Amino acid sequence: MALVGSNREKILMMVTGGLAVFYVFYSFMLSPMLDERAKLKGRLSQGTTELKLMESKIKALESVEKELDQARSKRLLTMSDGELSLNVLRRLADATAASDLTLLRVKPVEEKEKNNGVKFELNYAGSYQELNVFLKRLFSLDDVVMFIDSMTIKGGGTSLPRLDIGLQVTAYL
Repeated sequence: MALVGSNREKILMMVTGGLAVFYVFYSFMLSPMLDERAKLKGRLSQGTTELKLMESKIKALESVEKELDQARSKRLLTMSDGELSLNVLRRLADATAASDLTLLRVKPVEEKEKNNGVKFELNYAGSYQELNVFLKRLFSLDDVVMFIDSMTIKGGGTSLPRLDIGLQVTAYL
């Protein structure tokens, strides 16, 4: 018994068969590829964002390096360790006085490797606003480049908390 049908039935069978083949192709081949493409696009976007962030960090570090080179070219780094420490302490005292922070302790830190800078451990008490004024003042100094190696802040819980602030600072003139 041979299946005999009209032309219309043959066309309908071919269209139905084509749709079935397309559905199988889409389900097992095209859909997973599109999902993988979307994942890769997301990873590319994330990688691009990270790259831009790293480039901005590199530019910031290059500008700091340029400032250090300018300071070295002015021969400000030829001071003795004592003169350098006194000069940095004067700058820290000015920034502290302008911010109204309470200075609790200053301790020089000895370095194993000499890198033409001086390190200090500083302990302060004050508020967030006073800390903000201090940091702005500290980083607006023209003849001193300051790096904060570490910062710890303890306190809080009220609307105007009293904070215990610990800083480790490296300064270059």
